Amino acid sequence: MFDGVMLLWWILTIPSFLFVVIDVWRTTPESPVLKWAFVILTAFTGPLGAFFYVLGCREPLRGNHEQYVAARWRQVLGSTMHCVAGDGIGIVVGAAIGGVLTLPFWPDFLLEYVLGFGFGWALFQAFAMRDAAGGSYTKSLKMTFLPELLSMNLLMTGMIITSSFAMRNRGRRRRPDAAAVLVPHVDGADRRIRLCLPDQLVARRQPHEARNDDDSPEACCGGDRGALDGCDVA
Repeated sequence: MFDGVMLLWWILTIPSFLFVVIDVWRTTPESPVLKWAFVILTAFTGPLGAFFYVLGCREPLRGNHEQYVAARWRQVLGSTMHCVAGDGIGIVVGAAIGGVLTLPFWPDFLLEYVLGFGFGWALFQAFAMRDAAGGSYTKSLKMTFLPELLSMNLLMTGMIITSSFAMRNRGRRRRPDAAAVLVPHVDGADRRIRLCLPDQLVARRQPHEARNDDDSPEACCGGDRGALDGCDVA
C-alpha cells in the first residue's frame, strides 16, 4: 500500500512541479528569488506546494497581483514558503552529507542547521531584501540576520517535533546486511529448496554445512527463527 501511495505522490508531483515552473515565470509578477522559492517548495512538497502557490500568490485575473497578495494571511503564507524553500535546500544538502558520512544525531543536526541557515540567510533573505536595503547586499545581510535566525529556529523546532512523532514507531534501524530478505538455498540430501534469512545463514553457517546432533541435515529455517511461515517451498 505504501508503494502505491508513493507512486501516486510522484504522479501528482511531476505535473504540479511543471505547472509551477511554467506559470510562475510566465504570469506571476514577483521577484526572481520568490519565484525560485515557489519552484523549490513545489519540488519538496509536490501538489501541496502547487496548491499553496495558487492560494497565496497566483493572481486570479491579469493585472491584480498587488491587490491579491495584499491580504495579511497571503503575505504570511508567502513568507513561510520563502523561508522553507531557502532553508530547506541547505537542510537537505546537510542531511545528504550526514548520511554519506554516517554522522551521529547531533553532528548531523548541527550540519543541517548551519547549511540551512547559511543558504537561507545569504541567498534567499539577503537577496530578496537587497532593494529594501538601498541595493547594498552587506546592509541587507545585517538587516535579515535576526529574522532568518528566528525563522530557522522555528523551522528546525517544527522539524524535530514532527520527526520525533514520525519515527516513534519505526523501531530499531536495520543494518543493510541484516535486511529481512528471504534467500533460496538448496538444503540437505533431499535437495529441498528452503527460504532462509541472511542472518540465519551467518549464524548457522551455510545450509549444506549445518548438521543436527544425529548428523542429519538441519533445516535452515529451524531453531529460534523456525516459526517463519512458508519455509519449505519445494
